[in-house]
Amino acid sequence: MIGLERLNGLVGCNMKNILYILIIVISVLVFVPSIKAVNPKGIMNNLIGFIEVVDDFDIQRISFASGRTTEILKKNSAYLVMDFDMSQNGKDRVLGIMGFKDLPPRFIMCSNGKELKTILSKKSITKPSFSPDGENIAYLSCPYDRATKVLGYDDCYLFLVKPDGSSDRKVLDTPLMPYKPSWFPDGKRLVVTTRNFDVYIVNIESGEKKKIIDFGIAPVVSHDGKTVAYLSNEVDTTTKRKIIDLYNIPSKDYDEIITEAGDRQKELMKLGQYFLEHSIYLHNIDTGENKKITERVWVEQPAVWSPDDKYLVYNDRRAVVNDIFVLEVKTGEKEQLKGKHGRVMVWRK
Repeated sequence: MIGLERLNGLVGCNMKNILYILIIVISVLVFVPSIKAVNPKGIMNNLIGFIEVVDDFDIQRISFASGRTTEILKKNSAYLVMDFDMSQNGKDRVLGIMGFKDLPPRFIMCSNGKELKTILSKKSITKPSFSPDGENIAYLSCPYDRATKVLGYDDCYLFLVKPDGSSDRKVLDTPLMPYKPSWFPDGKRLVVTTRNFDVYIVNIESGEKKKIIDFGIAPVVSHDGKTVAYLSNEVDTTTKRKIIDLYNIPSKDYDEIITEAGDRQKELMKLGQYFLEHSIYLHNIDTGENKKITERVWVEQPAVWSPDDKYLVYNDRRAVVNDIFVLEVKTGEKEQLKGKHGRVMVWRK
């Protein structure tokens, strides 16, 4: 009898435990969606807003909330979009259109996704960048010159133009690399990269420039104006000088070396790897401190800041399709946008 009483007690206890477990399971099933929203795991679940990319001359929007991709402007023979920028109010885009046949490259204003109007047409223009107040568009003009053309790049110069195409003027006589100018939030200063791999802050009114980074490219200013993200490599002084000299070598000299089967060709090919792989760094405007936050990745265009400055989105081009990665600035953790491709241009709320 004693054994049966103990057995019944154990069974009763186990039934109570099972009941408790069932209540917990049901509660979890009911409340998991809200728990997940409050305490998400993974970078992608924390992201806000959307990014817009250029993919095969299309402009596409990728929403972080839904994961959906929406076509904004479809490719056609008249509007082959190379790059673009969006105003802070999200209403206007300035499109960099590839030149074709007898037409030079153009900038086209697209208002509210409807009106398409050419505002500027030049021999070579690229990398449009809206000022924070939308009053100016910074861009690069890169007139082709075979004598100075290097590894597929031309000398570029910084210009400003109004969104209606007026007041087009040159801001800086210093030759630059072909990276999109990036604005400080005050709308009075930009960061650019010179052909000697130096990053400068440029005052748009006076044209005065101040060097802030030695041996960096593709700088982009955070929305609070406190940090510049840029690309660079850890190399010794000798290698740094060789890389700069290689970038500035005239095409005719480069062609002669690359056709040789000797030591100069081997060194050139080795140095060429530095133009493909870079690490992402952060430069603190106040302290001047530089901090590496990634190892070398196959990235060659500027990263893009999230609206809250907590993340950077960038393209890793090891795959021809331009894979998209999001990097958490504080931790250095990164995550890929699975199945999403294209050159990232903007990130908006």
